[in-house]
Amino acid sequence: MPKVNKHKKKKSTYYPDMCFGLCILLIVSFFFHGINVIVNFYVSVISAILFDYVGCKIIKHKFRVKNCHAVFIGGLISLMLPASAPLWLPVLGCAFAVFLVKTPFGSLNHAPFSSVAAGVAFLSICRPDLVFDYASAEFGTVSIARSLSQSTPVVTAVDLINAFIGSVPGGAGMTCAVAMIGLLFFVLLRHPKSFINSFFFLLTCFVGAIVLTAAETDKFFALNSMRIILVRMCSGYTLCMAVFFVTEEPLSPKKKGRRIFYSVMMGVVYIILGLVSEFEDAGCFAVLLTNAFWPVAEKYIFAPVRSKKEVTAVESAESLT
Repeated sequence: MPKVNKHKKKKSTYYPDMCFGLCILLIVSFFFHGINVIVNFYVSVISAILFDYVGCKIIKHKFRVKNCHAVFIGGLISLMLPASAPLWLPVLGCAFAVFLVKTPFGSLNHAPFSSVAAGVAFLSICRPDLVFDYASAEFGTVSIARSLSQSTPVVTAVDLINAFIGSVPGGAGMTCAVAMIGLLFFVLLRHPKSFINSFFFLLTCFVGAIVLTAAETDKFFALNSMRIILVRMCSGYTLCMAVFFVTEEPLSPKKKGRRIFYSVMMGVVYIILGLVSEFEDAGCFAVLLTNAFWPVAEKYIFAPVRSKKEVTAVESAESLT
């Protein structure tokens, strides 16, 4: 009888689970925006799969569609764009994400940057007029993020309800806070370690929303101020980053303490970019900057601590002998 390898590496279910979450957002976005969202979604996913196949052939790497990473790239890029986006826009984003971010590093486990964030950031630089074109006959022309940038924003109870259910301009699958909160509970059930990332990222954003609101309003404890804080948490890519970006397994640290630091770091960068960036939402740039500086943080913050612990352990062992 052949021996069973008890230490066989367990296959990750992260990307298949996240693709299930994208399907939920697709259904919600179809309810609000119609058939164009479905068409964009499937064209984007098929394009990402084909690009990934070609990329694997170029570098002579085994093509694995079952890990669902290509589906994740295509689906998320599509849902982060407006429902009115032309078909070629998500396709261009997928091409950049696969050929210039994923393929050069051989596999998704070795890429230092989020492929989706890179793809959307590239589109934001090239065609911001299309990426942030949220005008619609049903919901108006001003997204939550843009309305909050006004000098004295006024948020009514109706605005707050619309932000929760998704009846506001924005990315096709990014506006429904209720669906996103449901996906956060899904992450908690399926990937409790990854939920640590989501929790501390949202906590950082919540503290940032409180500070910004306190700086902008004279009456901080007024009802309008409370509504502004809640709406800030639902605006732009905030909840999307908490569900899909900060939790991304190949890029996330494995140890709990580092996960917390990584998540807080991404939240702080996101808040700062929101203040200084010319883009309506700079979430993808915050993800890429965090990915870029995380190895530096590990080297100069965590590595010296680990080395000190190792020296202490050696000294303790020598003293016993």
